Amino acid sequence: MSTTPRTPTGLDAPGRKLWASIVAEFELAEHELVQLEEAARTRDLLGRLRAELDASPVMLESSQG
Repeated sequence: MSTTPRTPTGLDAPGRKLWASIVAEFELAEHELVQLEEAARTRDLLGRLRAELDASPVMLESSQG
């Protein structure tokens, strides 16, 4: 009988959701859990980058105006 791996600390909601959806479906080896953790952290980072891009102007002013 296997136990569900603990969710890594520091994940945002999208990363936790990705983690939970995968470990609920599959029994993963240790090296696969490491890869999943990196995927979940990458998911969070992409979400933060997307939010920053969405909040930024499309054009940036240069020294020429």
